[in-house]
Amino acid sequence: MNSSTISYYDANADKLGDYYLTAQDGISLYFQHLQKGKVLDVGFGSGRDLNILYNQGYDTYGVDASSGFVKYAGEKFPHLKDKISVDSLPSLTNVSSKFESIICTAVLMHLSNDEIFNSIFRFRELLEDNGKLLLSIPIYENSQPVNHHNVFLNQIIPNKLILLCERIGFRLINKWCNPDSLGRVEKKWLVLLFNLDSNCGTKPISIIESIINKDKKVATYKLALIRSIADIANNNYNSVLWHSNNKVHIPIDFIVDKWIKYYWPIFESKVFIPQIQNESIEFDKPVAFRKPMLPIINHYKSNDGFLSRFIMDLQNNSVPSDMHNYLNRLRQIIKRTIIDGPIKHSGGIDNDIDIFTYNKQFKCLELSSDLWKEFVLMGSWIYDASLLRWAELTKKLSKDEVSAGHIIDLLTMENIDKRDVLLARNTFKNYTNLECAWSGKELSNSFDIDHVIPYSLWYNNDLWNLLPTSPQVNNQKRDRLPTRNIIVKRKDVIIDYWKIYKENYPIRFFNDSARFTGENTTNENWENSLFNTLAEAVEYTALKRGISRWEP
Repeated sequence: MNSSTISYYDANADKLGDYYLTAQDGISLYFQHLQKGKVLDVGFGSGRDLNILYNQGYDTYGVDASSGFVKYAGEKFPHLKDKISVDSLPSLTNVSSKFESIICTAVLMHLSNDEIFNSIFRFRELLEDNGKLLLSIPIYENSQPVNHHNVFLNQIIPNKLILLCERIGFRLINKWCNPDSLGRVEKKWLVLLFNLDSNCGTKPISIIESIINKDKKVATYKLALIRSIADIANNNYNSVLWHSNNKVHIPIDFIVDKWIKYYWPIFESKVFIPQIQNESIEFDKPVAFRKPMLPIINHYKSNDGFLSRFIMDLQNNSVPSDMHNYLNRLRQIIKRTIIDGPIKHSGGIDNDIDIFTYNKQFKCLELSSDLWKEFVLMGSWIYDASLLRWAELTKKLSKDEVSAGHIIDLLTMENIDKRDVLLARNTFKNYTNLECAWSGKELSNSFDIDHVIPYSLWYNNDLWNLLPTSPQVNNQKRDRLPTRNIIVKRKDVIIDYWKIYKENYPIRFFNDSARFTGENTTNENWENSLFNTLAEAVEYTALKRGISRWEP
């Protein structure tokens, strides 16, 4: 929580405390759903809810960022004085014990998006298994942060917050929309009740399953669309745009470039591999973007380059100038194919539902936030399932002349050369006084480049993911994820290496980071935003994939 917000509450604690004590009901209506035992009230304000919990028999503790509120509540409720203290989100450094329940009323709105993630993760650390988390946030019309009387107000989108919680291991039990307990008619509040269950599942994904397995297909387009959305949900989830109408927007250009990568190995194959029904070399209406892609493929083949080189050129904005017209035309044809094909015709079980739509204003694929949530929670499964069905469908389209196994090899071929870290190695070989990113020990001329998030998990060679390490440390880490402790401990060194990338390869670093964070690396405080996104991605991946953790 920022200092100006805390200062406002400190300066007005008595006046606001008296005002808050006049509240009627509010979140206390739902205390009956909490686990009996120890409960922590984060941001207790006047102490009203703390006292209600105490009178209901809970073993109650509270923290607040405002020392003024701690003093006020201690005077109003002397029996709670020894159980309250000054502490603030996201760290809650003075809280060490576990709790059966945590409540957090009208607090998250004062935090930045980065702080919200870290706060929810901290709640997870402090809760017992199957513990309850009760939150309340104001309901706004849009999602832009504002400041009021120097108090920071982050206008949180409810579905985005719910998704964040569920990705960390919380399961939404119930939610309620309430009028303001202080009688302010212009305000409404959303109350969310979660249960902590690290093994919790997700709702049925029958719509996605129907497209993958049941939906009638005469082309591989629907599977390519599903694969690309799952790909983005796994690795570029911050690049989507959330809207208050329960919709999520995915930039169509992101999907177009993924289609180029997916179809490249198939079109490059010496054996003709059909991707729509009855397609053959002599077919009058082949895949619309097959022929426009061939000049680009042939250019890279003739210059000893492959798909991996094309991908690198895209990231560096360095596709040869004589290929620009070909690439622009190819992108336009693929875009039109996606819009007129799978977006328009992916109708789900009943084939009369607009699961996906194209938003011309934002140039984005639009889907419901609930459906996006399923992609994020089940992205790895959806991705693998779409690959398998794509291979099976291609085998059928080729009339069994091409095996499903061979198609799987081609569809995953984009990853073969992606472990190339030559650019990163060349960047650091000219620098002296390098230290191992993880151990801190001085590096000699012989050093390795480590993938923070292992290549085997994300197949990712973005610069933010590549750090110099000692060969010994890199060998110890292998395909494990660094612990949260070591990531935080080595934050300054990680950021210093990012600054080196930014200085030497500004375009590449900008593109890599923007896809990952959804933000601009020219923004103020870009370092913390990128670092928090990395820390978040590591935790999500560890929880989602069950990966072991490592630190030197």
